[in-house]
Amino acid sequence: MKLSIVGALAFLVSGNCLAVELVKDAEIVKVGSSTSNVRANFVITVKGGTGLCAGKLITFPLNRTNVFFETMHITAISAFNSGVKVTVKDSHNRNTCDQADYIEMTRS
Repeated sequence: MKLSIVGALAFLVSGNCLAVELVKDAEIVKVGSSTSNVRANFVITVKGGTGLCAGKLITFPLNRTNVFFETMHITAISAFNSGVKVTVKDSHNRNTCDQADYIEMTRS
C-alpha cells in the first residue's frame, strides 16, 4: 500500500516537473468564465511575468474532474483578490495559452 502511494505521488510530481511553464510571476488582472463548444472553461488575463503567455489571456478548460477545475478557479480568484503573483503551467506540453491545467500563487 505504501509503495503504491509513493508511486502515485512520484508520478504526480514528475508530471508537474515536466510541465510547460506558460507564465511565471504574473499578476492576474481579469478573471472570467464561459462555455465554448459545450465545454466549460474559465479564463484569466495576466500582466507582467515571463513566458509564452505573459500579458495574455489564458484558458483553463474543464478537462479533468470538477474538483480540480473548481480548485484552479478558486486559486485564480484568490490570486486576483489578493494581488499575489501566479505561475501557470500546461502539464501536457502543448505550448498554447488555451490549455492551462495548473496554477500556483506566490507571495514575495
